[in-house]
Amino acid sequence: MREARKAFVGGCFAALGLIVVDVVALVVLAIGASIMFRGAIDKAMLDPQAAGWESFLQRGDVPPGQPIGITQKVGDAEVTVHGVRESQGIEYLTPGAGNKWLFVDVSARNAGNDPYTLSSLLQCRLRDSEGRDYFAVIGPPIPAPFDGMIPVDGAIQGEVPFEVPSSATGLVFVFGQVFGTSRASWALP
Repeated sequence: MREARKAFVGGCFAALGLIVVDVVALVVLAIGASIMFRGAIDKAMLDPQAAGWESFLQRGDVPPGQPIGITQKVGDAEVTVHGVRESQGIEYLTPGAGNKWLFVDVSARNAGNDPYTLSSLLQCRLRDSEGRDYFAVIGPPIPAPFDGMIPVDGAIQGEVPFEVPSSATGLVFVFGQVFGTSRASWALP
């Protein structure tokens, strides 16, 4: 009886030990995965093309830039650029050396029959006269972001922040479908 009890207790400790090892292994894997994922996100925010996120980026030609104030239809969205402002930041929150922030004031109305999900990170970019693309950035303070769910016949207005070289010229704001090829662009002053 004593031998059976000893074997039972030993087996319980062995099982408990395996559970502890499994839990520790899962925690280590979870921490490692989160560090790797966070690194991929940081890299993608700095340079989406180098991070291998090309499949999420709008591809193809950009139509000629229309004047600010013109409403253009892109899929189920009727989009209007109202203006653009420049900023060098405030106190410790500034663009990188040699760069500036541009904030594009834009609105969209849902002209479709279903709610419309708008993502400035996926649908908005700037293109310069040399064909380089600049994607919306996270960080600069904005009063109202250009993101969210637009109900049928509803509208949203906000700003999209970009960080571009101070020397960039011929900038156009491009709005495109997440899934699809419809695009519109506006020439920025």
